[in-house]
Amino acid sequence: MDAVVGDGRTGRKLAVISSGENIYNVTAAADDRTFVLEESPVGGHATTWYLLRLTPGATHPTQLTKLPIAPIMANIYGLALSPDGGKLALMWRTASTPTNAVAHLSVYSVPTGAALGTWTESGGGGHSALNEGATGDGTGLTWVDGDTTVAFPWVVQSGPGYESLTKTFRALDVSAAGHDLLAHSRVIAQVPTSRTQTKTASATPCGVTLMSSDGILVCGSSGSGNGSFQPACPTADPTIASYSASGKRLQVLYRWQAAQCLSANTTVMWTSPDGSTAIVSLDLSMKGIKVTAPESSRFGIASGGHLTVLPPLLAGNYATIAF
Repeated sequence: MDAVVGDGRTGRKLAVISSGENIYNVTAAADDRTFVLEESPVGGHATTWYLLRLTPGATHPTQLTKLPIAPIMANIYGLALSPDGGKLALMWRTASTPTNAVAHLSVYSVPTGAALGTWTESGGGGHSALNEGATGDGTGLTWVDGDTTVAFPWVVQSGPGYESLTKTFRALDVSAAGHDLLAHSRVIAQVPTSRTQTKTASATPCGVTLMSSDGILVCGSSGSGNGSFQPACPTADPTIASYSASGKRLQVLYRWQAAQCLSANTTVMWTSPDGSTAIVSLDLSMKGIKVTAPESSRFGIASGGHLTVLPPLLAGNYATIAF
């Protein structure tokens, strides 16, 4: 899987980055010119990190450098490059079962590769570190106070069958001392989990949720029909909306009012600092066949109630994006 650098306005490819392995995730600094790429070999989980610098208009617009960050033998659940490009935050887990999993949040120096701090929490007791953007841009983490504080999603599971979920975002001051992920972080936002239920369909307002650098939540809705071939839309019309830290809806960035469909899912890939603009993908299915309308098969910019479809840069589905 390659990384493509392209112009989002025209769709023109500026460069194709190929390392011979799979490049899964990418995160950007605030200058729109500095990126970090995550590379994982086929059949393994060891990671290699690359720094990508862009110089638009130059003869060679891309410069790729391998970073001296030690490989991590685990699945990466989130990553975020600090606004100044000097620190890389990573969230990862060392096991896959709830009883023995340990969540890690580590921060590394980009220039030296040195680990600046690691905070951990066991996965037992109904707690689970989940990246709500794992099916989107793979970030899940956000720097919310310059280069000192990282916000991360945390889901508390309760009930005999873990049927009850409380989705939150927590903030960790990475400049302070400590190594306990929960004890040294605090809850800063509650993700809306209310469900719309009818006889034929159900929908939730926040499937994939990202937090902006200003602390605004941007959600993509998800929904499906109840039972085989039961219509989900318009109950589950794909909707992208922003919410305050308390869960109050601020504005609808875009809603696609569809005809009857079996399921509808919206993936938030990126959000602006103030949460007023998001890059999303829409996915509808009707009688088991994916709809091929432009809104459901391509990425688009959602803002002010409109969707501007982005020119395709790659064939098939994007794994991750960064702007």
